[in-house]
Amino acid sequence: MAPRRSGVPKILAAALLAAACSDAVNPSAPGGGLGVPLFSFSPNGIGQTGTANGSLNEAGDSLAKGFDPKNPRHGDAVVATVFWLGQTNIVDSVVDFVASTPNTRVGNTYHLIDYVTAGGYSMATFVATNIQNFPDSSSVSGQILAVREYMHQGVVDGGIKISAWHGVEENFAVAL
Repeated sequence: MAPRRSGVPKILAAALLAAACSDAVNPSAPGGGLGVPLFSFSPNGIGQTGTANGSLNEAGDSLAKGFDPKNPRHGDAVVATVFWLGQTNIVDSVVDFVASTPNTRVGNTYHLIDYVTAGGYSMATFVATNIQNFPDSSSVSGQILAVREYMHQGVVDGGIKISAWHGVEENFAVAL
């Protein structure tokens, strides 16, 4: 009997395919290739803060990841994308918290931007603008900002990708 193969290559392929697809958060870049999210931005420009992280091979009814080794800045926008094996949007909510004991909720509001499914995999992207209420730029263990998405049923294979962006309009309704 052949050993069961991990779904990681399939999930990674689905995530890469989804990242290359055109949608409201990441339309096609001029001249082809991958672009950056098109947000309404400040006159000082928009850019990634250098703060991004992710994980694969996750299972359960919630997936979480922290901004280790260093938090984003107050006022940044956070893009959180979660992907899983399954063809139904099962995400109930997305929250942020300080990864400490206990995990203290921060309270920024995450909005669903897009949900797609293809080839048996699903992906949902959420955005919070003007993030606040956490240790600004901290790299101290126990003070790291993290994002968790809750699902109304567990998954056997999933992942989460988080990134922070500066220069995004603070008002969510104007930002997208």
